[in-house]
Amino acid sequence: MKKYKKDVVVILVLLIAASGFYLGLCLNRNNTAESVEVYREDTLIETYDLNKNGTYQIKEGENFNQIIIKDRSVSMEEADCPDKLCVKQGKISKSGETIICLPHKIVVKISSGGERIHE
Repeated sequence: MKKYKKDVVVILVLLIAASGFYLGLCLNRNNTAESVEVYREDTLIETYDLNKNGTYQIKEGENFNQIIIKDRSVSMEEADCPDKLCVKQGKISKSGETIICLPHKIVVKISSGGERIHE
């Protein structure tokens, strides 16, 4: 019987530790989102204020993507990539969330802070 009591104690300790870790991740993820960062490959190419509604075009050569910032969320409204998976991803609004366009190597990321915000 003592063997089972030790097992129960170990399981409870692990559950409490896992719950604490999960709670910490949730609290950290709820940081106030302030900006939208746009990356091409690994290079930050533009930062937009998440509090200002607007439509922005991302162009390179013949490649075209269009993002819309509205009501503190962002979505990829249009793209000329063949699969349009980036458009189908929908809206994002929490810090750390991303929209990715693989054919154009574009990453749109919600950030809790930004340095050069586009006006």
